[in-house]
Amino acid sequence: MKLIRFGEAGAERPGVIINENRYDVSEYIKEYDEEFFGGDGIEGLKEWVSRNHDRLKPVSDDVRLGPPMARPSKLICIGLNYVDHAKETGATPPQELEPLVARHGRPMFQGTGMAMYNEQEPQRALRIFEASAAAQRRGNGLYVQIPCQPLSFDFTMANAYPFYSHAAFDPIKAYSPAQLAAVFRDPSWRAQFRDNLSHPRPGMIFQGNWDRVMVAVTHQPAHARYVNRQVAEIAASEGRDPLDVVLDMSLDEDLQTAFLGRFLNVGDDGVAKLLKHEAGVVALSDAGAHLIYMCDAGFGLHFLAHWVRARGDFDLVEGVRRLTSHPADLYGIADRGRIAVGAHADLMLFDPQAVGVTPAERVADLPGGGRRTIRRPTGVHGVFCNGIRTFDGRDYVRHAKGPGAVLDRFTTSRGRHLAPAAS
Repeated sequence: MKLIRFGEAGAERPGVIINENRYDVSEYIKEYDEEFFGGDGIEGLKEWVSRNHDRLKPVSDDVRLGPPMARPSKLICIGLNYVDHAKETGATPPQELEPLVARHGRPMFQGTGMAMYNEQEPQRALRIFEASAAAQRRGNGLYVQIPCQPLSFDFTMANAYPFYSHAAFDPIKAYSPAQLAAVFRDPSWRAQFRDNLSHPRPGMIFQGNWDRVMVAVTHQPAHARYVNRQVAEIAASEGRDPLDVVLDMSLDEDLQTAFLGRFLNVGDDGVAKLLKHEAGVVALSDAGAHLIYMCDAGFGLHFLAHWVRARGDFDLVEGVRRLTSHPADLYGIADRGRIAVGAHADLMLFDPQAVGVTPAERVADLPGGGRRTIRRPTGVHGVFCNGIRTFDGRDYVRHAKGPGAVLDRFTTSRGRHLAPAAS
């Protein structure tokens, strides 16, 4: 079942597509809006359609289809997947997205590798930020989500996608692990890949910079000493070639050794320009995904430790604002991000001289003894949600019922795009 809205512009009604046939469901639901999606609307609709399928009113294929959701409060575009489309059309992403923002009157937030700092093309991301700022000056809320840490790529040699742009991988991308193992043992293939790495093309993710690749997870006790160490450092300490380190370790572990590559958003001076840019919003981490291999959570603590205290790119007041009221205003999260009478008491008590986050470590606390990667806070003395302490500086505080609530009501986004004349 697919959801549709059909009819004249401004007078659309809700419908569904079942087995390529269109049906009117306005008898059950008046609109596909945030209230519908925020509750159990979809499940209720499924049940109603199942009970009333025989008497559903058909909708002709000639009838216009409109936007599938009515009056969304915001649009968020995340991912790398529109890069190729941008290249095909010859348009940069901001040029594609601004008409959507103007048409719907809602801000849009881009999260894309194209807008992360890349030392090979240092101006590419800045052009996207500048184009987004120009859209804001025209009254269109186009923003860029920018991480304050390097972007992590987790991979194994069974799926070594960061290396796929090199010619040595062209014929073997679809190989099985057994086939790959035979290739990786071949000295002539290793020589070919080394030659590729000595002549990288601009735009390739991996440029042979083994100092950006870290061993994340190993499976043999003899290899445990390599965890959280850079491949280049391991190779130098053992007098070996970095590629041999990666391939030999992987072959010993049936290609299950996990590596972390940090190839984008690396280079503090370049990243700082993006973090401080008027079009940027500090955001993006793994959000708990890939938990076996990495943990980018805690980026706010890293921001305070690295960009505020260590480098001084932001003073403490502005650093806190960029992590609190600035994103809350842009995302339309009401009564949060500020200490104010009547606002939700979401607070963090920290020592500015000690706040930060520890290096990654692995703990076996998942069901069945499964392992995950965590980082721990430093210099944090308390976290409060709606005025209730949830972290006491050492551990989480247990409550019979958590003090938090699902955010399902949002206000109008407040940002620079609302006052273009003053920008």
